[in-house]
Amino acid sequence: MGASLMEAFREATARSAARLLAGQPPRRETVDAEAILSLLLHHKLGPLGSWRASRSQAWRVRLEGEALKRLDATVLPARIRRMMVVDALGDALDVIGDLRPVLFKGLAAAEVYPEPHLRDPGDLDLLLTPEATDEAVRRLEEAGWRIERTVHSHLPPAVLRRHGIATILRHPRRPVVIDLHRALVDRTEPFRLDSEAFLAHRRRLSFEEGLEVDVPEREEHLMLLALHSVRHGHFRLGWSLDVHLACELWMESLDPERLAACCRRGKVRRAVRVGLEVARALYGTRRHPLDTVPMDRPTYRAIRRRSPGVIARGHLVRGRGRRVQGLLDLLEGPGEQAKYLFRLAFPPRDLLSDEGGNPPGWGQYVRKRVKVAVELLRGRAEES
Repeated sequence: MGASLMEAFREATARSAARLLAGQPPRRETVDAEAILSLLLHHKLGPLGSWRASRSQAWRVRLEGEALKRLDATVLPARIRRMMVVDALGDALDVIGDLRPVLFKGLAAAEVYPEPHLRDPGDLDLLLTPEATDEAVRRLEEAGWRIERTVHSHLPPAVLRRHGIATILRHPRRPVVIDLHRALVDRTEPFRLDSEAFLAHRRRLSFEEGLEVDVPEREEHLMLLALHSVRHGHFRLGWSLDVHLACELWMESLDPERLAACCRRGKVRRAVRVGLEVARALYGTRRHPLDTVPMDRPTYRAIRRRSPGVIARGHLVRGRGRRVQGLLDLLEGPGEQAKYLFRLAFPPRDLLSDEGGNPPGWGQYVRKRVKVAVELLRGRAEES
């Protein structure tokens, strides 16, 4: 199959899968059931696909056979997975609940789904103040949680706190990971979201399992979901589905002016608008809170680059530069892009410290970072 035909096939598959996930009837043309199944399973959306198909005779006919059986087989594991994650959250809150963490994304986003287990919970994302995060890490380690090894896990707490980097811990008995965030977006990225506002503006969410936890107010949470859905060079259909379902369920209770103000403060108006519009292109969102905000040409281009076919493929551009490019076209102007590229090429030395917490010498640092800067510029030229 030629490249253009393959791209058209991917886009048709993504659009068909999106119609199923949004509860819309299948199109008249023939649907490749196996391709839709493969896409849904890859994006961990089998349970929702099964739930939607069970309420649509047209979809059950289109997917009848092995594809439908495999979709239905994902439901029980999804229920078990949610139960494990909620239990793990309860265990964590027993230890650190008095530090008043805020749950966001994954498990918190499940409230907008028809049934909570239909949203894969992923990892647990908890936001605390930087100081409270250090205390939470200490307590959880004493309770048997283990720090996961990451590129930054060896750094001293003071460095992690300075740059807002999360600490990731694994439950002592269950296959569940918890991300303790010192900031909504760490300072290695170009966005500057107000973590204190997220912690100040919270509401209480009750789970059907009997657990209660604080989550962000809806405007802040939708902003974060929309940003998260497009801020990487790779994609998940579920991330845009979170945005679509939140708009559909919350629209009447949202304050568009407050959401727009949050976006302006964090310089994420373009990124959030792109997230909202990509969700609309995939799932047919009827209204979203930034509908009345004028759209400039760079925003329109960023939306076009994230077509359903690209999302079905799984990433924005091929090669090492996909995450960088995925961020650059969301930034508001050449100045912000230049600042991000400079920080990417020349990060603070303490982020590059060795296992003993010692940063590289200035000579070693400059030689290495100039090489990285040249590679970045070369990649930008190739992309252009």
